[in-house]
Amino acid sequence: MFGVIDLLAAVIVVITACYLCGKLIIATRNKQILVVDEHTPFTVTERDDKSITLRTSLHFHNDGTSCATLLDCFARPQMPYEQYDGCAVSAKLEREGVPREDGYFESYIIEHKEAVNMIVYVTLTARKGLTLEEALSHMVSFPVEVIYEESGRTPCEYKKVRVEVTREDIGRAAGIEMAED
Repeated sequence: MFGVIDLLAAVIVVITACYLCGKLIIATRNKQILVVDEHTPFTVTERDDKSITLRTSLHFHNDGTSCATLLDCFARPQMPYEQYDGCAVSAKLEREGVPREDGYFESYIIEHKEAVNMIVYVTLTARKGLTLEEALSHMVSFPVEVIYEESGRTPCEYKKVRVEVTREDIGRAAGIEMAED
């Protein structure tokens, strides 16, 4: 009698150990590892009397062992009027070489060991009757959050990367001297 119970216990322990080892192997293999590199320097893409659009690129690469899927990706400037109300700030993001006028992000699969560039556009528009040069010369530094939803062989999760837009970046790109405030 004692031998049958011991045998059943041993079988249960072996089955549980095999199950847990299998889960551990699956958890460490076939995983996407999406890495986002530092952004490129800002350049001007458009400029008129009232606004300027700056552009930077983010390099997303998959260092994992399986495909990574970018389900959603967007840019959100963190520039409230309480911080500086001389410019309205907007941002949009698109995959390099695939411009869209509607601002929609079409999901994209990044194969293992491959990469894709995302372009972030930041538009600064003068407000309150200021000229563009006046508004930009008093502009403050601010972040743009690039928020993306990532999936693969793991559950979906949102992540974000902060792109800092500094006063110096703005002055250099716009070719203006920044005021001492």
